[in-house]
Amino acid sequence: MMGVGNLKKPINPAATSPAADDFINGAKVDGKKPMQVASTRERTYKRITFSLSDELDQEIERLSLIPRDFRASRSDVIRAAVALLAMQDEAKIAQLMKEAQQK
Repeated sequence: MMGVGNLKKPINPAATSPAADDFINGAKVDGKKPMQVASTRERTYKRITFSLSDELDQEIERLSLIPRDFRASRSDVIRAAVALLAMQDEAKIAQLMKEAQQK
């Protein structure tokens, strides 16, 4: 009858070779951090905190929930509003800002 000593896993010589060690140590990913996917354009977002009235907060929420064929977040609503504002001339921007302050 055979004993349990024969059940040892054989040593793989390739796993202990210098070539294998060089390959493992040369990896760009260490396994602890998620791998970053390279993109053609990198976006950098900055978290901004600002105060809104309850009414304005509810309006942004309403606008983000309007039925459409794509998903829109609250940030998308703000980006769209800033884009529309940026297309105005300075006099119109000043008028809109004054009206917003009066609300």
